[in-house]
Amino acid sequence: MKRVVALIAVGFALVASAIPVQAAPILVVSSGTLTAGVQTNFEDVATNTNFNGILVSGAASFAERFVGQTLGASGDFDTLSGTPSNPLTLQTGAANQNVSTQLNFTNVLAGLGNAGYPNVNAVGEGSVAVLFPVSQFELGFDIQGSNGGSATVSFFRANGSLIDTVVLNNLMSGSFAFRQTGNIADIAGISITNDDFSGIGYDNFRYSVLAPSPV
Repeated sequence: MKRVVALIAVGFALVASAIPVQAAPILVVSSGTLTAGVQTNFEDVATNTNFNGILVSGAASFAERFVGQTLGASGDFDTLSGTPSNPLTLQTGAANQNVSTQLNFTNVLAGLGNAGYPNVNAVGEGSVAVLFPVSQFELGFDIQGSNGGSATVSFFRANGSLIDTVVLNNLMSGSFAFRQTGNIADIAGISITNDDFSGIGYDNFRYSVLAPSPV
């Protein structure tokens, strides 16, 4: 299920349809409504560093994609297709095409595209997959360095099945947050791709480190 969400610099605007539609599984919400704090800000890992293996920061783990997803390319940008395997498991990319950290006032995470680290045409243009310590009903992250492009965020259960896909358009740097309809805690991981001219970095992932209590 793919949906497109139009965003402006200071927030987001949902484009309403005149035709009633079924409620989407994943809602785009205000970052200020999240009950989870900042659990990963990448200040616990080295700065300006290429990681060819799985990167663990805070309580979450990061790599290029999930096992079962197929990596493709659109110019310098990574694309993803296919369905993750059961159980949801991280898959690293080729050498110098996995993930890196970059100093942008603070330490941020950047996926590495097919041009390879440290090529500037790779940094921020690769896909990123995030595996959370427990399944979530809400999560958030910050985007830095964006220049009006788009990002596709796919949400997966622990068995690899797709919950929903949300496309964020007209990206500017800022905070983004998501909540599962009915506060169902079944988001085990997400994958993100983008087509932003400048590439994008990610920071301040917000999630729970304990099994969420019923809400």
